[in-house]
Amino acid sequence: MHSQVDLIGVPFDLGGGCSGARDGPRAFVDLGLLQDLAHASMISRYYDLREQGGMREIFNGTSTPSGRVHFQYEVAQVAKLVSVRTFDTLRLGRIPVVLGGDHSISIGSIGAALHAAALLEKRLGVVWIDAHLDAHTHLTTHSHRAHGLPLATLLGHGPEEFVECARMGINGKRIGSYCEASLSLSPSHVIHLGRGEDHCESEEYAFFEKLCIPEFSRKHLHEEGWSGLYASLRDLCARVDLLWVSLDLDSLDHSIAPGVYYPNPNGLLREEVLSLASTLAASGKLCGVDLMEYNPQFEKRNDDGRALTAGVASDFLLCLLGA
Repeated sequence: MHSQVDLIGVPFDLGGGCSGARDGPRAFVDLGLLQDLAHASMISRYYDLREQGGMREIFNGTSTPSGRVHFQYEVAQVAKLVSVRTFDTLRLGRIPVVLGGDHSISIGSIGAALHAAALLEKRLGVVWIDAHLDAHTHLTTHSHRAHGLPLATLLGHGPEEFVECARMGINGKRIGSYCEASLSLSPSHVIHLGRGEDHCESEEYAFFEKLCIPEFSRKHLHEEGWSGLYASLRDLCARVDLLWVSLDLDSLDHSIAPGVYYPNPNGLLREEVLSLASTLAASGKLCGVDLMEYNPQFEKRNDDGRALTAGVASDFLLCLLGA
């Protein structure tokens, strides 16, 4: 079981275009995430990137939305801050848990994990759980929102400013003699699951097909079962040394996760995601986690008063950490 965890709060939602997710990190803490970790005998601490990152104004936006990708400068700057903090956590041998905020934040968190893996000559695998593919580039995006680009960016496709954030070493220095390609995520080291039927565009499907990225839609899992996914996960875990899990809460069914901007009427169920988390924990290779797109404005509570979305996110995290 991982016993030392850094919660990295990133109160930023300009990449999503819809306000509210910036309040997610603080809400996670106020609703007891630190206490949940403590009850599981884990040592944790909370780091607020807006308050402690040294660039507070970036989080509020310094420009108007324009161009192919709105707020591109702000997204890139926040990604750099996230990358530095995540890398420092990994360097200390702790587990970074990055709390969003919108999913563009993962450009920085997983980018840092790629850097750390490269330094150790390790291979990083990513399990991306999302109702959307997040595989647009600046040339294909329909919404012009950066939260639709992070997976493509990490794979080396997207605005140069974003791709450089994912590829550059900490503080703008390249890592040793590694070429740029080695600091991008390998398509063979990614598995995507949870896609909804009406949540993606044709360009994203074409991107996945071109790069041969395995993905398991919610419909596939419902009709064909989970055995194919678990076989792919076992294969991935056998081929990589480190594992990052990136969860967009809109992949979960709205009955258990109403606290998102895009509620999902056919999302993943509680038992399914907790079983998935336990399986990933058993690999012993977890190095970091994203919990993204939590919007407490839409949160609801159960009969016992527990916040539904924050609660299932906490339970998922604890399972991932082996509690």
